[in-house]
Parts: sequence; structure tokens; C-alpha cells
Amino acid sequence: MSGGAALAPRVVRLDDPGDFLAIAAGAGRRPLFYFEHPARGVALLALGAVAEIRAAGPDRFAAAAAAARALFAGLPPSDPPPLLVGGFAFSDTPSTDPAWREFPALRFVLPELTWVRRGGSVHLFRGDGGAAAAPLEGAPSERWREPGPPLLRIEESRDRPRWCAAVEDARQAIARGALEKVVVARRRTLHGDAPLEPQRLLARARARRPGCTSFWIGAGETSLVGSSPEVLLRARGGRLETEALAGSAARGETAVEDERLGRRLLASAKERREHDLVLESIREALAPLARSLVAAGSPSLLRLPEAQHLHTPVRAELDGETGVLEIAGRLHPTAAVCGAPRDAARAWIDRREPDRGWYSGAVGWIDAVGDGELVVALRCGLVDGRALSLWAGAGIVEGSEAEAEFVETEAKLGALLDPPPAA
Repeated sequence: MSGGAALAPRVVRLDDPGDFLAIAAGAGRRPLFYFEHPARGVALLALGAVAEIRAAGPDRFAAAAAAARALFAGLPPSDPPPLLVGGFAFSDTPSTDPAWREFPALRFVLPELTWVRRGGSVHLFRGDGGAAAAPLEGAPSERWREPGPPLLRIEESRDRPRWCAAVEDARQAIARGALEKVVVARRRTLHGDAPLEPQRLLARARARRPGCTSFWIGAGETSLVGSSPEVLLRARGGRLETEALAGSAARGETAVEDERLGRRLLASAKERREHDLVLESIREALAPLARSLVAAGSPSLLRLPEAQHLHTPVRAELDGETGVLEIAGRLHPTAAVCGAPRDAARAWIDRREPDRGWYSGAVGWIDAVGDGELVVALRCGLVDGRALSLWAGAGIVEGSEAEAEFVETEAKLGALLDPPPAA
């Protein structure tokens, strides 16, 4: 952990400063964390860092949780309580891919400034104890509020044969009984005619996907942006919410076709089995921590612009004082982004995809009283100058077909782009 030796944070309630994404766009290269769920009316923007927690290795969650407790213990109480923002990679070892050079295996920071909008009120938290009514420096112009699509060109790629080969390898492992499921991911890189602006991508995604969590982590030269449909965990007052989100189908061109595809998804034994593996992994992870655990008896449909998924919410009453990061360490990676059995699936992914970085990890916040929210880093991309790298995956189980799964990943890769770029 790094940071100042003596911190004296302050909290004030203030008038709503407006669109947090607009403020984020004027932050320059200072550390930035933006997190918003429009349908819930919740938004968070954090700038700067006065203390930082990093951790790697198999014990990264326990180490980070201990460091967070020590940091919070040194802060004076406040209402609302201080919070840390950040996230973690899929793997517990740092990526060797230069694209992820600014994103370690786990990092959370105590920001200099944090605006939180919840329940119609906005609070400003100053982690450095400075004047609480500091101006919003660098607020951008309004020029991007109705942005046109960025001009992007797809980097020539021959990943389809590699994808099919990876899926076939996974299918053989499943046939041998070594795996029940494994998530196979793809990466696509696009290039713009000018440096890309993360706010342009997010403004459009936020408008089209109000039921998803828009996020932006600016690390300096690079930015991770996304529109995640999946909550890893949401903890508040000893209660925990999570969800199983797995099993996919395309959206229909018409309402009638959409309904037909949805009914077929609900009735598919293959997709239901994939979904059940995710639900089982969540139950197994939470059972030792919960006084009660309730999941819906059957999945419903979650419809997104690019796909529809089987969805089962899970609720738990926590037993004891296990923190958000320790719970995250038990849940991550769920079978939705990794596979089953977990260890075997992770070994397969480490061999085939050693550099996922923060894709299929998680991003979010934790606070000093044990509350927090982490979403899975899906439908996301890494902005680096004029380059945008996108990731998407598909769960491979018995009966999966490479071409059908490839089409699914194509739709997911376009989630941040509207319209998709021409090849």
C-alpha cells in the first residue's frame, strides 16, 4: 500500500454537478474511475489517488482486504463512509501484454475527489482533506454530448481459424471428461484516424444500455471502458446480491422472432446446463459465508441489444464479517467467465489465453463499513491512443459448435460500437 502518512478526508453534500461522464472527459491523464448504472440512478466519479493498494498472486484478495482494513482504520469516520475504487484482472499474475501495462493484477485507490450520486443526492468526498467546495477543474465542452460514431478500421485478423482450433481443443477436453465447460475468448483490435475518446464510446453505450453498468478506468496513457451486464456482487448492510448470467441467443429482427428465439433459449437443454454450472459455482462459493441463500427457481431472460441471456438472481444473508474483497475472491472467477471445474478451466485458459488482462476480471468500489459493488469486466475495450482492443468470450460445453459460438462473440464484440465498423 502506498499513500500519504496522514489523511483527513472530508465529506459534503452539494448541488448535483451534472453529468459525471462530462466531468470525467475533462480529467486529462490523472487517475480516473467512472461507474454508472442509469436505470438504478446510481453514479460515481473518482479522480486522483492519495493512497493505493496493489496485490498479485494467489492471495491477492486476502492481501488487498487486509490493506484496505488498515487504510480505513486510519481514516476518521464520515457519513457516507470513505471508499476505494478499482478492480482486478482475470488472472492473479500480472499480464505480460504491453496493452495492459497500466493495469496490475489488482489495484484499488483512495481518490482525491469522489462524487457519489444515489437516491437523488450527491456527496463529494475529498480524500486529501482539502477544501470541500473545490471547483470542477477541466470541465469539458458539450461538443461530444451527441457524438457521432468514432471512425474505426478493423485490424486485419485471421483469428477465426485460431478460434475454431481453440474451441475444438476445448470440445476434446470436455469429451475426455477433463472439463464440463470452459470460456474461450477472442480479441479484436481496431484503429481510429485520430486518438480515440473514451467518453464517445461510453456516451453511446450508456444511452443504448441503461440497464448495464458503464465504467471507465483511466490509468494515464490507457483507458478501460465497458458496459457490463453482469454483477459479480453487490453488498449492503450484510446482504449480498449476485447473479448467474450464462446461456445465450441472438436477438430477433422482429418482436415475433425475438420471442421465438427467447423461448428456444429457455427450452434449450445445452444452454440450461451451461447456466446451471454457473449457478452451482455461485452456490458453492457462498454457502460457507451465508446464513441463507435464495435463488430463483428457474432462469428468466435478460435482453440486451446484442444478445439475450439466461439470468438467475441470487440473494444471500451474510454470516459474519467477511469483506467484499474476500467474497470476491471466493466468487471469482465464476463459471460464467471461466468454466467448470474451476481449476481445470483456469489451467486451460492460462495455457491458451495468458493475457486476458482485466477482461473478465471485475471493477467497482468498496467502502469502510463493508458495502461495495463489483461488476464483471465484460463488453469492454482498452483504449490506447488510436487503438481500441475489444474482448469477448463464449462458454463451450458439450454440444457447442464453433461457428455458432463465433457468431455469438461477433455480437458481443460490437456491444460498444454503434454502428459496427466496416471491415
